[in-house]
Amino acid sequence: MSPLKKLLRFIRLLPDRIKGKIFVISCKLRGLDFAADYDRDFEKSAGHGYEATTERCFRAALRHIPLPIPDIRFLDVGCGKGSVLMYARKAGIVHLGGVELSQKFLSICEKNFRILRYGNIELIRQDATTLGDVLDGYNVIYMFNPFPAPVVEAFLSRVIESLERRPREAYVVYDNPLEADVFERAGFAVENSIVVPIYYRDRKILIYRSPRKI
Repeated sequence: MSPLKKLLRFIRLLPDRIKGKIFVISCKLRGLDFAADYDRDFEKSAGHGYEATTERCFRAALRHIPLPIPDIRFLDVGCGKGSVLMYARKAGIVHLGGVELSQKFLSICEKNFRILRYGNIELIRQDATTLGDVLDGYNVIYMFNPFPAPVVEAFLSRVIESLERRPREAYVVYDNPLEADVFERAGFAVENSIVVPIYYRDRKILIYRSPRKI
């Protein structure tokens, strides 16, 4: 990218950066914690550390999910400290859930939601590869690159089992899709592919529809 393009991009995204700085300061003043944290309390092979996605990325993805907001039942898999669930609640999604393996991250998430006075959010501490009936209550799954390929593959098998158990229109949002080939092998079709500019780079997001006609 040329210096001029970098400058123009910086100017265009400056309001987002200012908003982000204000948000960080506000979080500290209120006792909220959405800071990146790579100090896991689980095996590295089970998943990555925590890094909050941006609200810009979440809202861009939400615009490309072909469901009305009142009909969305939203599950963040690898929810960490809860930033995506916070964005979803702000966007008007009522039916919300999060799955997280780390007790440390989940405890911080619960504290964040107590401060924000968010109720009626289902938070589950569980290995995503062992999820069963809990998946049946959701039709949009959000993943911000939480797992390495073997875990993604095992989790998608649980998703397919859920769709067979309870047929429905369902979508998986894969933010920063480093293991996209696993979705293709599992039979998930790309509904939308979007690129979101953030600071000096672009973030790719893939939205998959369920791999069966329902």
